[in-house]
Amino acid sequence: MLSKAITGKAPLPTTCDDLVSDLVLIGSDAVNLEVHHLIKSRRISSLGIRTGTDDYRIVSLNDNGRQILILAGGRKRADYYAVYDYFERYCSCRWFWDGDILPQRDELPLENIDHLQQFRFRYRGLRYFAHRSLHRFQAEHWSVPEWERELHYLLKKRFNLFMLRIGSDDQFQQAFPESVPYPPEDAQDPDAISRSYNDRTCFWGLKERGRIRSQIIAMAHKLDLCHPVDMGPMTHWYSRTPAAFLKTHQPVLQAQSTDDYNEQSGQTWELTNEENLANYWKLTQAELRRGERPELFHIIGLAERRFGDAEENLQLKLYAYRRFIRLLRNDYPNAVLLIASWDLMIQWNVDDVRQLLQELDPENTIILDYTQDLQCRPNDFVQWGLPHRFPYIFGIFQGVVRYSGTAFDFAYTERNFQQTLNDSFCKGMVMWSEMSHANTLLHEYLAKRSAGDSFSLHEFCRDRYGCEAESMEKVWKTLEKEFAANSFHQTGLVFDDTFNLLNHLAKMPQDHCESAMREEFRKLQEMRPHLPGVYAALADITARTSDEMVLRDIIDIARTHLMSDLVCELGSVMGRLWTWRKDNGEKPSADRFVKLTEYLAKLLETSDEYSLCHSLELLAQVHPLNPASEQTLMGNAENSYCRTYIAELARAIYIPEAKFLRDWIASAQKEDRADSQMLLDAEAAIRDKFYAHPLAAHKVQGEPLSCVLNELENI
Repeated sequence: MLSKAITGKAPLPTTCDDLVSDLVLIGSDAVNLEVHHLIKSRRISSLGIRTGTDDYRIVSLNDNGRQILILAGGRKRADYYAVYDYFERYCSCRWFWDGDILPQRDELPLENIDHLQQFRFRYRGLRYFAHRSLHRFQAEHWSVPEWERELHYLLKKRFNLFMLRIGSDDQFQQAFPESVPYPPEDAQDPDAISRSYNDRTCFWGLKERGRIRSQIIAMAHKLDLCHPVDMGPMTHWYSRTPAAFLKTHQPVLQAQSTDDYNEQSGQTWELTNEENLANYWKLTQAELRRGERPELFHIIGLAERRFGDAEENLQLKLYAYRRFIRLLRNDYPNAVLLIASWDLMIQWNVDDVRQLLQELDPENTIILDYTQDLQCRPNDFVQWGLPHRFPYIFGIFQGVVRYSGTAFDFAYTERNFQQTLNDSFCKGMVMWSEMSHANTLLHEYLAKRSAGDSFSLHEFCRDRYGCEAESMEKVWKTLEKEFAANSFHQTGLVFDDTFNLLNHLAKMPQDHCESAMREEFRKLQEMRPHLPGVYAALADITARTSDEMVLRDIIDIARTHLMSDLVCELGSVMGRLWTWRKDNGEKPSADRFVKLTEYLAKLLETSDEYSLCHSLELLAQVHPLNPASEQTLMGNAENSYCRTYIAELARAIYIPEAKFLRDWIASAQKEDRADSQMLLDAEAAIRDKFYAHPLAAHKVQGEPLSCVLNELENI
């Protein structure tokens, strides 16, 4: 209990007022009779909150010499907001995803308190995505107690919406029990594609995953949190159609003109077929039977695919929305539908989106646009005509899974956000990322701005870092421009993927035109982290503190800063190689690139949060593991899309690939070109060696963090 943690004394729960003791009342007069008596006796006027909303009031009054504190919300979750905000606003408590900061005091303040909160945005929250690798960042790794803490974290930050985008779990088994059995719990899922994110073998067994999902939903509803029910053609890499369903039901598949998800398990079902439509709807109904509430639904449409030519593609995707919206309105005419913007940004143009908007009902439909930070103009929410015309949610994507660092362009996002301030059609603010808990500063920005508060780096550092606030704020400010320039979708660099070095180089053109390379050099000069002293400053702080939050953020900052240097060094090496071939300059060396990659491994090895082996051990502590779990986890993490800041991969994959490139450059003649097949063969050999050994064999005992940081300063 928070009061005991702060004062050492726990309040005495009571349902009877002795009229003498100080009293804390939780809930409005709609649920708390004592509050009703106070209003009826005119000791307090109306609380000023709108019943059924997220409004809350924190107010104290003197009652014949004793103090009464009222913590009251317009609905259940708002009661929690009131409680947590009281401790934050009046007791200086602070809430972060990785823990609470609870200053000690003798007594809880009960006098001269009055705060009324009303939210501008109807929806505020987070998405939890389907990738699996490191425990900290990937929600499918979390146990029920961890989920309980996470849901309370949402309440502490005054969020009200979250989405489990972690796959369909046992949705097919629940919807079609007679034809879709559960996969084995002691072997790889028969539908799995090894060494990829398409291996969805459950670590704990699919029945256990389904049970956990049901518990999460039940806890969320008990806390009055919103969770959208997924609907529509939800076939995707994280929610593939089981082979057993395909064999029994033999759905007619929709022919597509793109290769993504082109296996039978990944293709969507033909929507002119009534049985297909009914079976998709059965999947949604299975989620409703699990305990979901039919109040808020989500649809992404025929995402990340193309069908025929541009006009055929548009008409089919419009048709899909019409079909499923009609189904929804037949059963739930008043439910709110969120239409995800991902495919609109990728596959549609402005005129296409405007045509879609003309077919939607703004009374019960909202565009969930989570591309606000991607700088994708001229195809964005402004060009679509959403402001002041159609309901939408302002959403931040942050990045794909490999962008799990602290790079983010806050200034650009804030400029976009300013356009929503006087727009009643903007219904919310969310972060819809591919990873969780990656950027603590961004979490704070989202929490503050979605609640209508100002955001300040100074206040964040003061609240999180204690006596190291000034030093940490200085580091953040030093790196502000670099982190903005290196955020997702904003580099625009040719050589921007050092996690997939050989594969990346193999798939790009061997020669670039002179104008393209000159533009590359220009961007590198803007981004190159010529910032001496950053690692030394972080090392000094590390030597002074044992605070886990400070140390965690130091590693986050250092790895992001190091990646900026790695990207720029790779671009510089390849650019100088291009110049050497063209002119008579000096042949470049990739020695520094290799050394930086080696230090990336060393840096990640200073914390178990970046260890796959440690993540596997944590999974085993929760529930017995499927014997295939280790290879599944390795494949989920190592594939080209999901490689990121992982210690074992840095040691076993990234360093060998960097050395291969260095050695090839060292031996190359001017007329030599890096043959794509040669690069892919080298990559394959390195991968095979990684999979041939257990994770424990790849784990290295880390050096002290301060030593690694000091050494980095001199590279």
